[in-house]
Amino acid sequence: MLNSSASVSALTNDSLTTNIDRQQLLRPSDLTTNIDQPWSSSSYQDGLGGKNTLVVSPYTTTTITNFGSAGTGAEEDRIGLPNGLTFTQLSVSQGSDDNAKDTLVRVTNTGAVLAVLKDVKASTVDDVSFVRVDGNNQPIPDVVTELVGRAVLQADTFAPGATSGQFLNLNSNGTVGTSTNFNGRLFPFNGPDGQPVQGFSAVLPGPKSGTYLVMVDNGYGSKANSPDSLLRFYAVEPDFQNGQVYPVDLQTGDRLESFTNNSLFQLNDKDNKLADFQSIVADSDIYPGSTLIQPEGIPVDPTIKQGRLLTGADFDPESFRQVKDGTYWFGEEFGPYLLHVGADGTLLEAPIAAPNTLQLGNNSLVQSPDNPAFANLTDAERVKAANLPRSKGFEGMALSADGNKLYTLLEGPLVPDSQQNRLLINEFDLDNEHFTGTTYSYRLDAPFPNRAIGDMTAINDHEFIVIERDNGQGDASNPAFTNPARSKKLYKIDINKIDNEGFVEKQLLADLLNISDPQNLGGDATQNGVFKFPFVTIEDVLPIDNQTLLVANDNNYPFSVGRTPGQSDNNEFIKIRLSQPLDLTTLPMSDGIDSTQNCDWSSMDSDSETQEFNLTTDDTPLTRNLI
Repeated sequence: MLNSSASVSALTNDSLTTNIDRQQLLRPSDLTTNIDQPWSSSSYQDGLGGKNTLVVSPYTTTTITNFGSAGTGAEEDRIGLPNGLTFTQLSVSQGSDDNAKDTLVRVTNTGAVLAVLKDVKASTVDDVSFVRVDGNNQPIPDVVTELVGRAVLQADTFAPGATSGQFLNLNSNGTVGTSTNFNGRLFPFNGPDGQPVQGFSAVLPGPKSGTYLVMVDNGYGSKANSPDSLLRFYAVEPDFQNGQVYPVDLQTGDRLESFTNNSLFQLNDKDNKLADFQSIVADSDIYPGSTLIQPEGIPVDPTIKQGRLLTGADFDPESFRQVKDGTYWFGEEFGPYLLHVGADGTLLEAPIAAPNTLQLGNNSLVQSPDNPAFANLTDAERVKAANLPRSKGFEGMALSADGNKLYTLLEGPLVPDSQQNRLLINEFDLDNEHFTGTTYSYRLDAPFPNRAIGDMTAINDHEFIVIERDNGQGDASNPAFTNPARSKKLYKIDINKIDNEGFVEKQLLADLLNISDPQNLGGDATQNGVFKFPFVTIEDVLPIDNQTLLVANDNNYPFSVGRTPGQSDNNEFIKIRLSQPLDLTTLPMSDGIDSTQNCDWSSMDSDSETQEFNLTTDDTPLTRNLI
């Protein structure tokens, strides 16, 4: 079936000026669209050069040679999908036997081979390699999404807390860098306002309409460089009229002039739930690793010790949910673990590990190199002992519509998994506080490490929104970005619908690199009526109503530079309008819940003002873990 041939004709489209790049459009001239015709085959050799799109037939197997895919060094070609086909209905895999060097593109539900890409590695073929076409074989967008609001919190925004950033040069393998600044930001960031308001990795509704709770991650990206970064979330109000983001009171939602202790929620272990589990920074007199910087070490800030405040060397929270009783559950990456925290920020019990439900490899639990079980090993030994790569833990976590279950989503695949495009969703029973053993599989658009997820939130009892992204940042039209953003998308998944390969059904909701902006709300970020959200890590999504979503980036301060080359990213909040409404079921909060009851930040100055930094030194690039 794969060896037959058919001629093709070239269709030139010189007037194509949509958001899809101008391309040479090609389609097999003798292929029929008669659905009753038996499955046949055709072949095509790309000899034209440049960027081309081959419009394949949904009823044949098309063999393509000289296909330029990502990573081949050639102009990147695309496959045109007609008759309503979308990339999410396909699977991409390496062939076998006679096709071992080829990539096979299959229709998932039938298993039929749609295309064979000769001498192409499957790892270089992703969602960007495909485009939908209409009845005239013209490229069309998968979805139309409109920008309806944008607000920006400046990168150099700080909140009360200990001096942080003292260990930005400290790497996980024990080496120490020599940088004095990153993207012009000098460090450390001195107290009493030493905590950057950054790294937003999850979002929840705030104390009143229009306000939100945004959770910071572990700080600066690794266990080694973040022992002075405090684990917390903030209450904010994006004002979509004037484009600014304001701190608000955590209890009332009223605006504040600056970030103070009244606008933050701090995690702590004052009840010593970790005493028999792992040591934390607050247990030490000096910060871990600080003797590598100065022989006598650097003393742990007194406020951390007195309040047993949790830091970015203790855990790396990437997701959180508030449940019916007013307590919080956090998903983190070092274990990975689930953390149960009271309404005053106090850890209620020891962390809960995730079982290796599919029994992939030898580990009975899912464990990253930063798991405390490996604390006495060298870094190389930790990596070898782990079955999950570093920084690939519970990036996504959704609360079921009835409030009874959590669904955790790993950011990356397990190391022993032969399907490296599979991410595992595990169900957790809140009443009994255990993983149920029910597991779902999410298919990435391209094999790890080219893709990751950023967040997961519930729509109803079986549908969820997932952020999926590549590792690029910046607008591809700007040559200053050497690894630009190619794919930043929101998908709707349905755990009640499983395809023939065992993956949950996914459907594109929004392309964050192709957002219509007819009102020019995006300012300089909008070009030719199109707004792009080209940040390397986009980790916050929340339905506002059944057709409007709030989306925000994790700016990885001071490292990420997705908006302007050489300038640390701001925290951007956008509201987008979907083309079709969601079947949204919301979970009302229980009566009487006060998410800030019994909070005691007595170790901090509640009147502290936000410190503003005006830093002007040379830029020094550095590769860091994305957080």
